[in-house]
Amino acid sequence: MRIIFLSIFFLILLSACNINNEPTIIKSDNPDSSNSQPELVEDEDEVQDNEEEVEEFIDFPLDDEQITVNLKMVPILSEYLNAIEDRKSVIEEMKLNRPHEKAEDIYLLEFSCQNHSCSYLLFNQAKDQEAYLLADLAKLSNVIMSPDNEKLLFKFNREKSLPLPLTNLVMIDFENWERLSLGNNTSDANILNYNWPLLKINWLDNKRIAVEKPAVIEPTSDRLEEWNQEETEERKTINMHIINN
Repeated sequence: MRIIFLSIFFLILLSACNINNEPTIIKSDNPDSSNSQPELVEDEDEVQDNEEEVEEFIDFPLDDEQITVNLKMVPILSEYLNAIEDRKSVIEEMKLNRPHEKAEDIYLLEFSCQNHSCSYLLFNQAKDQEAYLLADLAKLSNVIMSPDNEKLLFKFNREKSLPLPLTNLVMIDFENWERLSLGNNTSDANILNYNWPLLKINWLDNKRIAVEKPAVIEPTSDRLEEWNQEETEERKTINMHIINN
């Protein structure tokens, strides 16, 4: 069921139709100390003809603040929960944190986890109407800040029947709140989207990164196993750059 609801929206921008200018997330500096787990909260508002509309929120208590997510403004999360019978236990398993200490308004939600693979939604408290679904059926491996402190590079892994996990990279410009595409000028054009295991990753400058991968012809189980057994574990470095949209 999770694949039906999540894969349709995989790696697209989620834009809520914010007619009433409602924020997607609300930050409070006074967390509820009585609750240490995420909690579903319902709020009944009176609408036309004296009818009541129930709005749903999830409160996430953090160490120094509380973050409230408005489910109406995050359709993919709302649809996912509507398909779950035991919503309470599923919500309690969700995790929301800042992915990087230098990005104070950015929050990453980990949810719908199965066999150590999860889905990830990125929120910007300064941008009320939008959220990004960064990955599905994956595990966050690393988050690296750009030298200008304006972009975040997320590394996600997927475990397959290979000696090494396969990787995808997602870059977000959180100052302008947009997803950035990556490309390279080599024959290794398809190293992203979980096609290759990617090893060490570094920023070269504000627009370029260097990515290391095993120096094998193709990422098959036999070739990666042989590479793992080599003393040198030779790597190939590929420089990637931001593609202007």
